[in-house]
Formats: sequence, structure tokens, C-alpha cells
Amino acid sequence: MRVNRLDLVRYGRFTDFSLSFGAKPLAGPDLHIIYGPNEAGKSTTYAGLLDLLYGIEKRSKYDFKHPYATMRLSGAIELNGAESRFIRVKKDHNSLLDEHENPVADGAILAELGGLDRQAFQTMFSLDDKSLEAGGEEILASKGELGELLFSASSGLSSLSRHLGEVRQSCDQFFKPRGSTHDLARLKKELDALRHQRDQLDTVASEFVRLVETRDRADAHYQATAAELARQRADLERLRRLARAHPKRLAWHNLKAEIAPLHEIPEAPSRWSRDIRELVTKGVQIETAMLRVAAQLNGVAEDLGGIVVDEKRLGLMARIDDLKDLRARYVTSEKDLPVRRSRRRDLEIAMSQALKRMYCDEGLEIDTLLLSPVTRGHLEDLMPQFSALDERLAAAQTEYEAAEEDLRTAQTRQGALSNQRTPLTEAQKHELASAIEAVRTADFPTLQRLAQEDLRTHGDVLKVQMGDVRPWNGGAEGLRDLVVPLPYDLSCWRSEHDMATARLAELNRDIDRDQAKAGEIASQLDALNRVSGVVTQAQAREVRRDRDTAWETHKASLDPVSAARFEALLHRDDEIAAGRISQASDFARVTELSVQLAAIQSALADATTKRDNTRLALANLQATVSAAIAKISPDLSDGWPIDRLQAWLARRDEAMKTQASIERCQTRLANAAADETRCRIRLAAAMAAAGLEGLDDLPIEVLLAKAADRLESDTRLASAAEELDRFKRNTLSRQVALEKATAERVAWKASWTALCASCWLGQVSPDLTVEIVRQLLKELDLLASQHLAKSDLDHRISAMEADQRAYAESVNALALEAGVPPAETPIKTDEAICAAVEAEKALKSAQQNAQKRFADLQAELETLTQARALHSHQAAAMTQHFGVDTLDEVEDRLFQLKARDEAAKRARDYEIEILETVEAATMEEAEAELTGFDPAQCQVDMERLAQAVADGDSRVRDLFAERSKAEDRINQVGGDAAVARLEEERRTLLLVIEDGAVNWLKLKLGVAATEQALRLYRDEHRSSLLVKASEAFSIVSRKAYRGLSTQYEKDSEVLVALCADGTSKLASELSKGTRFQLYLALRVAGYQAFVADRRSVPFIADDILETFDDFRAEETFGVFAEMAKAGQVIYLTHHKHLCDIASKVCPTLTIHELV
Repeated sequence: MRVNRLDLVRYGRFTDFSLSFGAKPLAGPDLHIIYGPNEAGKSTTYAGLLDLLYGIEKRSKYDFKHPYATMRLSGAIELNGAESRFIRVKKDHNSLLDEHENPVADGAILAELGGLDRQAFQTMFSLDDKSLEAGGEEILASKGELGELLFSASSGLSSLSRHLGEVRQSCDQFFKPRGSTHDLARLKKELDALRHQRDQLDTVASEFVRLVETRDRADAHYQATAAELARQRADLERLRRLARAHPKRLAWHNLKAEIAPLHEIPEAPSRWSRDIRELVTKGVQIETAMLRVAAQLNGVAEDLGGIVVDEKRLGLMARIDDLKDLRARYVTSEKDLPVRRSRRRDLEIAMSQALKRMYCDEGLEIDTLLLSPVTRGHLEDLMPQFSALDERLAAAQTEYEAAEEDLRTAQTRQGALSNQRTPLTEAQKHELASAIEAVRTADFPTLQRLAQEDLRTHGDVLKVQMGDVRPWNGGAEGLRDLVVPLPYDLSCWRSEHDMATARLAELNRDIDRDQAKAGEIASQLDALNRVSGVVTQAQAREVRRDRDTAWETHKASLDPVSAARFEALLHRDDEIAAGRISQASDFARVTELSVQLAAIQSALADATTKRDNTRLALANLQATVSAAIAKISPDLSDGWPIDRLQAWLARRDEAMKTQASIERCQTRLANAAADETRCRIRLAAAMAAAGLEGLDDLPIEVLLAKAADRLESDTRLASAAEELDRFKRNTLSRQVALEKATAERVAWKASWTALCASCWLGQVSPDLTVEIVRQLLKELDLLASQHLAKSDLDHRISAMEADQRAYAESVNALALEAGVPPAETPIKTDEAICAAVEAEKALKSAQQNAQKRFADLQAELETLTQARALHSHQAAAMTQHFGVDTLDEVEDRLFQLKARDEAAKRARDYEIEILETVEAATMEEAEAELTGFDPAQCQVDMERLAQAVADGDSRVRDLFAERSKAEDRINQVGGDAAVARLEEERRTLLLVIEDGAVNWLKLKLGVAATEQALRLYRDEHRSSLLVKASEAFSIVSRKAYRGLSTQYEKDSEVLVALCADGTSKLASELSKGTRFQLYLALRVAGYQAFVADRRSVPFIADDILETFDDFRAEETFGVFAEMAKAGQVIYLTHHKHLCDIASKVCPTLTIHELV
């Protein structure tokens, strides 16, 4: 399967966007890079590819621009060698369409994928930084176990070790041999605790009756004492209420007496109490303010009469403001004119000196010396060319001489090499190079050395392991032919043995307990029979049967002997009947103990039977194990327990694995020798064709060196010929460059001379150099700037002098109009005019302020008059209401009203408190309750009742404690329901143990099956996957590691990384970055193994090289290019430099840029 084109018609941020991957290359890698900056849409492109294959997800996050109903994808996919076009829309059903938009079944694509779903495709055929890091952690979690790593790499599952570890941990949590904190041990402890509780609850009926009677007596005493205590508390509370209400009743009567004389005062509005004091104060304030305003009005009128203003001078203010600008310019001119005149004199001197330096007369006009822009531009263009042309001419001369020397040297070298070797043809060079590359790539010495090292290592291990499988002595090869039990049978036997052993121990404990209890009950029965003489039911039946027999004998014989015997038995029967009536409780106890003894003896017999059966099952199981041992070998002891058999079989498996590794190493050694022979024959034939004969007996390393030397000498000869031709062309080009530089230098000189002659520079000297002209132009620029500065100064000085004259004329005219005599300078005259005008301005302002103040005082006087009239009206209303003359008297009446209201309120509060305290509905009832109340007698009664209540509390607490103890003793007995409940809990606990044991057995068998499957997968794929992963790991690590190998450790085969310096490391000991590279190598090997047996599927990597340096990234792209020879490989990145690196490694790759 291959994606030829992807069209994101309406998807995510894309609209009508296409990615064309083109047709599959006829030869070379099918490698593609999709490049784009951040947020360019790389993730959207990858999601679009998945949605094209599997359908747009139900809740897609790429609908932010195009809604669900309009989302659309299309593409061209190569299936079974033919291209098909598909369209994918957002629908729950029939979302896949053909190019004519007819519905197509999803199986048209999924069949090519082998039925893989979306999650499986992402897991197996894509790789990003998260999955790469997870793979590195998987290497650490698996501790390098080979089977897990190979399966994880080929399937893409990076959590296999974690899941297996969780299952093992779950098994160990329920039961772990030689452990004491697992769930099974805890459940057994709970079972023992329930058994102990059940034994404690075994109490006789007579004791229970006595406990109930004790409880009832304690409860009756408690109820009677509690009722008497409640009555005493009620009496005490009544006396306390009367004592609290008595002082409140006296205060209530006093308040009623205070209120009676104030009833004749009329009611007034509530606001008068708040307003009266303010009304009195306001009247005083109004009178005081009217006196103050009248006095101020007289003072302001006198001030207005004394102010006289000159309006003519005030009219000059606008013209004085117009002089501000002239005044500022006049002051500035006074400061700047001396400085500017001095500056002009300095410029005139500097200009005279500059003319002398330029070889010109002092009286010469500056404008005649200035150059036109065209002339100045040509000069500035030619001056920098002078040094460049000189340098170019010197460099051309030097390069020409060096090229001639190189040409002579190349001719000498080429002649010497031509006399030594005959050049090889292209076919000869290609065949010789291919043979050399084949020998170097194979690296036979390393392969043979590694195989021999592994062979020695495994041989040493096998010797030790063969010692571990004694007493069997049949050799390592014979271990494979032994008939051994299946792992499933061993697990079942071990589980049966453990469960039977545990059951036997439990039965022994039950038997011991029941025997002890039966002995205890038998002792109690014997003691009762000895002490009380109780006759059992069986003994009574026996006496009754003897009596009846004696009666029949007496009726038959009617003699004194039979009569005496009958009489004795009759008396005995009557005594037994009377005794059973008088000893009813003892008889009940004997009956109860007899029933318990019978039940225990029945349970004991049942447990003994179960124990015998369990022992028989263990013996049968041991017989089965012994039969299996006998089938294995007569050298083994058939008395071995299951544990020893399992340990021996595990050691046998280890020895068999080591023997298999030895056989594989021998095969590798033989294959390496055969490959070396084939490569040697091919290399000798290629060397003979190249003219190197008679070397067949030399070692392959010597042959390789001579072949490489022959190929290198031919390369040097070809390089010498190419170099000679290149030097000839270089000498010719250098000669042309020298001639060109000379011509350009002559042309420049002619242009320079003509340009200087066209201006005053030619009059200075007919042969001016570039440096002289450059200095003259600098002097000319300085002179021009000085001339411009002098002209500007002349203009400014003239303007300042004109400003001074205008200012003086304007000031003198204003002084004449204002009547101010002229001063020494215009500035002082101006200041005198301003002072006179400011004085008149102050008088005018004082006049306006006095007029405004007079008007304000008149308005304030009118307002006060109105306020006094309103105040008089309000005061008259209050005095008339109370029938008094002044506001002070009104204030007294309002104070009396307030005191009356407050007393009435307090009286009502006392009335409410009294009613609540004595619990009466009206004051009449309360008065009746409190009439004749004696506080002293009440205090005596309260103290007496308080002491009685305290004593009663103590008595009630004691009785309650006594009743609670009786209840607790009854509850401890529990009765039949508690025993049944405990028995139910015990059975439930046994069911929990049974379910846990079954689940533990299932998990154990599942883990064993998974581990066996991983071992089979490891054995099946070890050679192919490990070799490919070893090559990829060596390349990606830039030869820091030679490859990968394996070694046995305990009961597993672990992966080992071989360092370039000869040392080795376990996979779990590698650094974090190296583990990432190892996982990448394993994934590469897994993909190559997948496509080797099936149709190819695209492999997608998303920016996994961010943490790689450029060198390792280059090597990784080489690995991707090798993968791309088997199937389409797509790499997404936002790093531009990775595109350049990949292009260098694989020139035929295609880069798709997202804009």
C-alpha cells in the first residue's frame, strides 16, 4: 500500500490544498519529508491521512474552519499495484466514496492493511517523540528481556512490561509463597478471628435468664428515681422564677406612680424635640448676623467714594502687549550682536587662510572655485577606482605567475604516474570496488570472533548448568528428548498441592479445637453427674423399663420377692421423677451439654473423614508426580516433591536454552566461514582482471589491502589527468585576467587627466595625484561651508539692528501718549510705562471688588430679614400649643413628655418580663401568683431543693450505669442470631478465598502462557530481527556501539549492547538518549521484518530527531532511506536544517513544503 496523493479539500485550516507524493520510484528509496514552520499544519496533514484511511472521527477537532457537513478529503492510494482514487466525507455511514462519488465499503482499503484499525496503525507504523520516549522507558521496565523487547518493537506496544508487571503484582498481592503479608494470609487471620468470636458467644440459657432479671430490676429503679428527680427539678424551677419576678414587680409599681402626674401635658409632634434647640439657636444667629451686615455696608460705601481711575492710561494696555515680541527681539539682539560680529571676523580670517592653502589669491571670488555636480561626481567615481585597479593588476600578475608554476608541477606528476600503471576500465573498477565493499561490509573477522566468544561463553555456562541437572548424566543433547510434564500440568499439580496442604492444616486445627471442646464438655457432664446426681433421659428410660418388667413378673408370680423388687423399682422411678422436677435447671444444663457434645462429636467425625480424604489426595498427587518423574528418567528419584521437580525442570530448560544458543553460534561460525570463501573467490577474480595475478594463497586481509591499493592508484592517475587539464584552463584564464586589468588601468589614467584639465584643478598642476585632489576637495568643501556661514551671519546681524530701531521708535511714541518722560534706554522707558499702567489697573480692580462686595451684602441682608420672619412664625406655633410665652418654656414641656414616654416604655418592658417569668397570661394572674411572696422563705426552699436535685443526679447516674452494664452483659451473650451471623460471615469469607484462589490460578496460568508466547516469539524472530536491529543501532549511534547480542540471566534471555571499545552493557544500563536510539533501531527492524513477509505500509515519523545532533540525524536518515527501499517512509518536521541533511544522505528524496 502507498499514498500517491492527499487532497485536503475542506479540512482543518486547509482549503483545496494538495500533497502529491508522486508514483513509486522504480529504483531507490521512497523517502518523503513534509516541512513546515510551527502551526503550518503538519499535525493536520497526518490526521487527514488517517481520516482518509479510516474515516473522519465522530468528534473531530478539525472543524474549526469547515463545519462537519462540509468536511471533505480525497486521495490516490496504490492498492495491489494499481492506483485507486477515494473521497472521504463526514458521515456516520457510507463516508467512503469512489472518484464518481458512489459509496464504497471501508474494506476496500482496510483489506490492504490486513484488518488493522486506526489505533493499531498509529501504534505499529508511526513514531513520534512521545512514543520514542515511551519505548526507551519500556526498555528500562523490561530490564532488557529479549522476547518483550522484540515483540514491543514489532508491534509498537510500549507498555507490555508494565502490564505483565501489574499482573504479577496482582498475583503476589493475593498469594506469594514464603510471604506473610498477602491477601490470603489476611483472610485466614480474619477466619480465625471469626471462629474465636463464635466460641466466646457460647453462653447457657440459665445464665441468660439471670442477666435479663438483673437488667429489669436495674431499669425499674432507674425509672422511679428519674421521675422523682424530674418533680424536684420542676419545683426548684418554679421558686427560681418567682424570685426573679419579685423585684421586677416592685419596679413596675414605682414606674406607674411616676407616670400618673404627667398625663395632663398635651402630646406634641415627635420632631419638636429635635427642632426646639436648633430653633432657639437659629433665632440668636439671625439677629447677630443682621447687625454685622449693616455695619459692613456702611464701611464698603465709604471705600467706593475714595477710588478715582485714569481711563486713558488703561486704554494703552493692548499696545503694550503688542510690544512683547519687539521687546524680546531687542533683548536678544543686545546679547547676540557682539558674539555674531566676532564670529564673522573669525570666518573672514579662516577663509583667507584656506585660499592660500589652495594656491589661490585672497581676493578671488569663492563661487568661481566651486565645481559643478557632474565634475564633482566624476572625480568621486574615479578616485576609489584607482586603488582597486592597482590591487587588481597586482593580484592578476601574482595569480598568473602561480598558475604557471602549478601547471609545470602537474605536468611532472602526470608523467610520473603514467609510467607506473595501466588505467583500469570502468567495468574493472566497478567489479573491484564491489568486491572490496562486499568484504568490508561482511566484516568476517568480527563475525567469527563474536561467534567464537559467544560459543565459549555459552559453553562455560552449559558446563555449570549440566552440573545443576544431576543426577541425570545423559548429556546436553539428550535433555531435549526427555518426556517431561507440560507446564500446565505442573501448575495444576502445584496449585492442587498448595491448596490440599492448606486444607489439611485447617482441618487439623478444626479437629484439635473440636477435641479440646468435646473433652471440656465431657468434664462438665461428669462434674454435674457427680455433684447433683442428675439422672439422664436414657437412665430414666432404663429404670422405667425395669419397673415395667418387674410389674409383669409380679403379676405372673404374686410372691413376696417379686413384690419387693417391684416396690423397690417403683420407689426408684418415683424418686427419679421427683428429682427431675426439683433439678429441672440441672437437667436442662445436662441436656444442653449432651446435645453440644453430640454435635461436636459429629463435626469431629466429619473433619476426620475430610482429613483422611485430603491425605489420600496428597498421596495420589505424589504418586502422579512420581510417575511423571519415572517417565523422565530412571536416574531421578521418584520420591521428589513437586517443588524439587519444578526446580529441576527449570534448570533443564536453562541448559536446553544454552545448548540451543551453542548450536546457533556454531551455525553462525559456519555461515561466516562459507561467506568468507565466496567473497575471497570473487575478490581474487576481480584482482586478476585488474592485472594482479598469483595472489590466491595470501590472507584475505592482504588481498583486500592490495586490491584497495590498485583501485587507489588508478584513481590517483585519473585525478592527475583531470588536475593537469584544470591547471591548463586556469593558466589561460589568469593570462586573460592580467591583460584585462592592464587595459583598465590605462583607460582610467586617460579619464583622470582629462577631467582635471576641464576645471581649475588643471591650473594647479598638469599631473595631480588622487591623494592631492582628495585634499584639495576637502579644503574646497571647508571653504564653501565657511562662505555659507559668513553669509548667514551678515543677514542675521542686519536683521537684529533693524529690530532694535523699530523697538526704540515704538517705545518713545507710547511714552508721549501716557505722559511718561523718556528714560536713558528704550528698555527703562518701557518699564516706566508698564508700571504706570499697572497702577491704574490695580485701582480699577479695587473699585470693581468694592462694588461687588456692596451688592453681596445687600442681598445677604434681604435673606436674613426673610429668615427672621419664618423663625417668628415657627416659634408662635409651639408657644400657642403648650400655652406658654417663650421657647425655653416649650423646651421644658418637651423634656417632661420625653420622660413620661420613657417611663411608660420601661413599665411595659417590666410587664412583659414578669409575664414571661411567672408564665402568666395577664398581669392580674401574675399579681395573684406573687401576692404573699416571702423572699427569705423562698431562698431556704431553693437551697433545700437544689441539694435534693444534686443528690438525685448522682443516684440516677449510678442507676443508669448499673442498667447499662446489665445491657452490655446481655449484648455480649449475643444469642443464636449472633452465632448465625458469624457463621454466615465465615462462609462468605470462605467463598471470597475460593474466588481469589481461582482468579489467582487464572492469572498465573495467563502470565505463564504469555511468557511462553514471548519465548516462542523470541526464538522465532531472534536471528532476523536482532541482526537488523544490531545494524541499525550501530549506524544510528555512529559506531559508538558495534551491535547487539544476548546473554542468559536467571530464567530469561536479555539484550546486551556491544560497545566499540570491546566492553558491553545491559540494555537497562544504557543512558536515556541511547535507549531512545536502541528503541528506534528495534522499531526499524520490526518494520523491515513486517514488510518482508507482507505488503508494504507507509511508515510515518513525526519530528523524532529534535534531540539528535546533526551527525546522528544524518545517520538516522540513512536508516530511513534503507527502510524506504521496502516501503513508503514519510518524515514530518519544522526544522529546515534537517531537510538539508536528509538531501545530502538521500539525493532522491522528495521535500513537500507547507506554506
